[in-house]
Amino acid sequence: MTIPKFKPVAFKTYKGYLLHYDDPRALNTFGISPLFTADQQQQAYEAGKQAAVPEGFKIVPIDPTEEMISASWIASKVDPIDNYISYKAMIEVSPEPKK
Repeated sequence: MTIPKFKPVAFKTYKGYLLHYDDPRALNTFGISPLFTADQQQQAYEAGKQAAVPEGFKIVPIDPTEEMISASWIASKVDPIDNYISYKAMIEVSPEPKK
């Protein structure tokens, strides 16, 4: 999912003035911040969360858990030369991040 691009509903100047998005003064982008609706911000946030971890990837802890170490040790007994089996076993039992 891609992050949606929204048209700002208004702009806020560096002095705190609000400008409608069609106001020609909004073309001067110095010191102007775009303002979006709460729905637009929420949609962009949700899309960004989904895009944070690409498909086929998994977030894992920096330090392996006891379960991950145990899985790696057991897998190494199957084939001590093939590190892929050990790595795969650790990834399969890695915990999901808390939401």
